[in-house]
Amino acid sequence: MHLITQQDNKVFEDLFKSLLLQIKTPSFSAVSAKFGYSILFVSEDRNNLLETAKFLARVLVCSAQNKQNVISYCGSCNDCKLSEKLQHPDIFLIEAKGVSETIKIDDIRKLKEQENIKPYQAQRKIFIIQDAGRLTKESANALLKVLEEPAEDSVLVLLAQSVSLLLPTIVSRCQVIRVPANKIVNKKYSELIGSLCMRFFTNSDTADNQLCNDIVKLERKQVHSFLDELMFILSDILFTRLNVNREFRSICQKQKIINIADFFSLQAIDYLLEEILVTKSYINSNINVKLAVERLIKKRYSVYT
Repeated sequence: MHLITQQDNKVFEDLFKSLLLQIKTPSFSAVSAKFGYSILFVSEDRNNLLETAKFLARVLVCSAQNKQNVISYCGSCNDCKLSEKLQHPDIFLIEAKGVSETIKIDDIRKLKEQENIKPYQAQRKIFIIQDAGRLTKESANALLKVLEEPAEDSVLVLLAQSVSLLLPTIVSRCQVIRVPANKIVNKKYSELIGSLCMRFFTNSDTADNQLCNDIVKLERKQVHSFLDELMFILSDILFTRLNVNREFRSICQKQKIINIADFFSLQAIDYLLEEILVTKSYINSNINVKLAVERLIKKRYSVYT
């Protein structure tokens, strides 16, 4: 039985980084206790949203790993084989029928009907609503009623590219977890972004003004790439500290990350991840980029004291 295969690394890391703010110990029981009934995954990366939800579904239905209390799936039990292609009888994908279509009220009614039936072979049923922002007014109100009267043996996972696409009353009834976008694919900027990230983690305070100025010279989208890369580095640091042998996600040199890993406690990683997410939300809210970046750089020093 394996924990994480090389093929699964990307999905697991994205999930783990996003959930690190929600859970403190890597155990299935912690996931169950923290998740509760309804989860809202939010990310600009639509494909990454679905992969994260699929990973979570596999974890929750895997009969072998549930007994081992770990966040993973064995990949060999019958539940895993069925869930790999979303063919498990207790995993349901609700989505619009076409690119220009919406999620209808009948789709939510069918969800409710299935929810009232006990799981067929897993401990829970998992309902994944892709592109939840495409709910109609009627279907959103119907979903709200489902959230208000949850079934104990079901997990509802909503996927959206922005919280603003959903009714505030729906958002308030979900645990909102922001999933980072995939790593930088534009080679033109990868070296620059990597250099800025390493300066962020190793700079002295006398060089911070120049670092901030160099970051704000980037386009807004590239600033987000910089912040996402910081999260990838923190993920690599986390797994280094936990002695987990896996492929690094960061574009930076592996040895450079290993060299700075000892400076960060698990609490410091947690804290910085949260502050990076706050910075991203500030920038998305059109707050001055320089002010947001300056704030983040100052927050960085608190983990060293």
